[in-house]
Amino acid sequence: MCGRYKISLKINYLYYQTYANTIVVCNSTITFDMSYFQEFFSNRDALLQKLEQFASKHDLRFLQKLREETNKTQFLSKITETHFGLFFSPFASAIKEEPKIHGKTPDWSITINDQEVILEVLRLNASESDQKGLDFMDNFIEKMKEIKIGAFLSFSHENNIGVTEISLETCKENIENWLQTARKTGETFELTNGLEIKFLQYSDKFSYVCFMGMGSQIKYDYRRLYANNSPLLKKANKYLDIINKYNLPYVICIYLDFHTWFDKEDLFSCLYGSSCEDATQFPSAFSTIIEDALYYSSGRLLKNVSGILLRQSDVHTYFHNFSGENKLDESIKSILLDFQYQQ
Repeated sequence: MCGRYKISLKINYLYYQTYANTIVVCNSTITFDMSYFQEFFSNRDALLQKLEQFASKHDLRFLQKLREETNKTQFLSKITETHFGLFFSPFASAIKEEPKIHGKTPDWSITINDQEVILEVLRLNASESDQKGLDFMDNFIEKMKEIKIGAFLSFSHENNIGVTEISLETCKENIENWLQTARKTGETFELTNGLEIKFLQYSDKFSYVCFMGMGSQIKYDYRRLYANNSPLLKKANKYLDIINKYNLPYVICIYLDFHTWFDKEDLFSCLYGSSCEDATQFPSAFSTIIEDALYYSSGRLLKNVSGILLRQSDVHTYFHNFSGENKLDESIKSILLDFQYQQ
């Protein structure tokens, strides 16, 4: 069974037929189910072709798993895993998906120049609190479109606002009532405690309320990258036994969702340490504080990780662990260092 949602299309004739729970046509309405797979690849023909070639080259089954996935979050996680496998395909003589190694199942095992490397993929999404705020904004925008007044508005809200306690129906009624009186650009009113609405301008191109420039202060919680219970540290420790038992290089592949608010500079600081400026010298001298560096601090929290490969905005950036314990062969290291982060 595929993950699906309903779409209805009107037609000019009456017809009824069923095809394996996929299409039902009745009373001039066609209702069909679109899977997450169909939705995602509807405008990505070139990517799908690459993935088909990748799957055929290494005899992989991930496309079937994607077609059958019914959970959207799991579907996107599988897409992320697939992108990293695709990245290594030009360099690898063999690629295995979810190989069984001593009771563990990493996402990928790749072989390059006769050395096996295990890969584990981490998709870092928006934090739970940020995701609630994002979902609230999406639902808020859609609800306010029910107000049939052509106008552009904006809203801002405090970070600690309890979005789950806000009634969208009440918000719609209050905004609609407020707009019954002619408004001037810049006029504001407090919709609810901590949430302010500003009038921008009327519009003759839209027949409903549109919102622009929404948002709140970005919250950077770097503990999501370096805390002992962070997803990254959990991934680092997940395969310690097979790394040591079989002397395997281990690369963690990270996808940073835009709404995590992190970028490659943040990841660099967490892995290699933060830079500081010595203003007592001229010209100023810069040095790196490694006490909190995940690669090189006294705790050596990532000492068994050969490197981290980041994918963000379709760009891959590598962060090599330059310690003497790195298990990567020089040939593989050379390939990955072509993508090494540059300050």
